[in-house]
Amino acid sequence: MARIDVPTHLQTQDKFLLGLAFAQVILLLLAAGAAWLAWVALPLPFAERTAAALALLALGALLALLRPAGRNLNDWSFILAGFAGRPRRLRYRKGAR
Repeated sequence: MARIDVPTHLQTQDKFLLGLAFAQVILLLLAAGAAWLAWVALPLPFAERTAAALALLALGALLALLRPAGRNLNDWSFILAGFAGRPRRLRYRKGAR
């Protein structure tokens, strides 16, 4: 009888490019596009355009690459929004459904 290997890494994302997942690559490309647009379209002096473009690149890199506790920042934003939308105290009412 042939041996069958069952995959156990089903909760991990597939690597797409340079060891990054597809969503991470898309976020980095969007950040690069936003930085280029800020560089080209903003009517500011050179130093301020450079600062704006670098800030957008840094923000995109943080969103794409930072994974506290194994979750990306998109997941954490949904978790925090769900937490913020819940009441802080619950009140018991007898017979209430």
